Amino acid sequence: MPAFALSDLANEYKTKFDSLRISADHAEDVKRISDLIAASKQRYDEVSRATGVPWFVVGIIHSLEAGTGPKRFQKHLHNGDPLSDRTVQVPAGRPRLGSPPFDWEESAIDALEGEGLHRVKSWTVERIAFEFEKYNGMGYRRADIDIPSPYLWSYSQHYSQGKFKADGVFSATLVSKQAGAMVLLKDLVARKGVVIGGTAPPPPVQGGQPGAPHPYPGHVVFLDDPDMVSVRLVQSQLNAAGIGEEDRNGLRRPLDVDGEFGPLTEAAVRTFQSRSVETDDTPLAVDGEVGPRTWAVLFGGAAAVIPGPLAATGLIEKLIQIAEGELAKNVRENPLGSNRGPEVDQYIRSAGLNPASGAFAWCVCFVHFCYMKAAAAVGQPNPFPKTAGVHNAWQLTGRLGLKRIRSDEARADKSLVRPGQVFFLDHGGGLGHVGIIVGIEGESLITIEGNTNVAGGREGIGVFKRKRPIRTISLGFGQYVN
Repeated sequence: MPAFALSDLANEYKTKFDSLRISADHAEDVKRISDLIAASKQRYDEVSRATGVPWFVVGIIHSLEAGTGPKRFQKHLHNGDPLSDRTVQVPAGRPRLGSPPFDWEESAIDALEGEGLHRVKSWTVERIAFEFEKYNGMGYRRADIDIPSPYLWSYSQHYSQGKFKADGVFSATLVSKQAGAMVLLKDLVARKGVVIGGTAPPPPVQGGQPGAPHPYPGHVVFLDDPDMVSVRLVQSQLNAAGIGEEDRNGLRRPLDVDGEFGPLTEAAVRTFQSRSVETDDTPLAVDGEVGPRTWAVLFGGAAAVIPGPLAATGLIEKLIQIAEGELAKNVRENPLGSNRGPEVDQYIRSAGLNPASGAFAWCVCFVHFCYMKAAAAVGQPNPFPKTAGVHNAWQLTGRLGLKRIRSDEARADKSLVRPGQVFFLDHGGGLGHVGIIVGIEGESLITIEGNTNVAGGREGIGVFKRKRPIRTISLGFGQYVN
């Protein structure tokens, strides 16, 4: 089956949604489900803050994957499997991080990020429909099936029959008994005041001269990137540089400035990289991705502002000062290996635990303590989540709407990593480790960490300063100061 791009399907989605009529036989059921979705907006909002996915999109997917029964918040958003364990159906084995039983919000964030929905910047009607269909699968577009997906259009005039009764098993006579996603969206717009972020893609970028002043967007632009605005800028600038797409005869024509980063745009980026050097004559890496260095050469070094270290603020300066102060105390567990000691107990209490009630790993507690002291010193609320768990801190960072940088994003664009951030390591089995970044040296972090040792272990004996290559950070980075 051929791959589909949004540009291939946008007109179809728009036409169907504009003309959509909810079946009279199912109108009351559609209203009932829409009411349930709206009633749970507060929970969907929490996932939306972590991912950027509109709350109503989260709610609609939830109704389709987990049903509308009283136990729907006990099921994974991925596919409706129970939260008591990792998923069994496709996608199996999710969430990969943490340990069951899972929190619903934690699992929902994993489901949406696993499908790349957190990268979508513009939630138009067309984009919403495209993401819904991708989430369920494009199987209904197979040449031997070719019907409107019931996942989108069931309970409307656009769908009559035909359904997959299991993964890969299609029945031409089976009829869906679920309200389609776009049908629910239509009702939410009509009755619940849901506002969709426009229906047109961003306006075309006018072709200009190489070096046009456009700042780097803060993330790598790559194949299938949903940031249509940045993709259009790249396509337009490649055309202005005389590098378009090449046909089978070796002739070049301008790229379509459509905001879709497909194979042709990727090939054009590779061509540009192979012909270009940085200001110090260093050749660009030929990888087909537009990171800060390729962007700087494509748009002109002066215009492409590549982020450096996070601008020093009172909170970050105080955070590093306090972490350095704890390091200077030569904090060690007493006795060694006990997860106890005068300072260690302070760290653990700051996260809301009684150190005498158990042997607690305290790396997260140390970070919380340092942020708590720094925030109090500058008269600000503590932005770091109050928890002692590595994976819980990672999930709460997202759910509180704070910035998370995934490890693959940091490896692709190391300028995203800055002092004052917290690194997160995943060791598997629900275990992990964190530390405070106090400096950057080349492609390595300078960190101050609690509950570690000279070798950098997760169950260490004190507070140590460490140097860690950015590429070794397996989970990502949390940013708690803008």
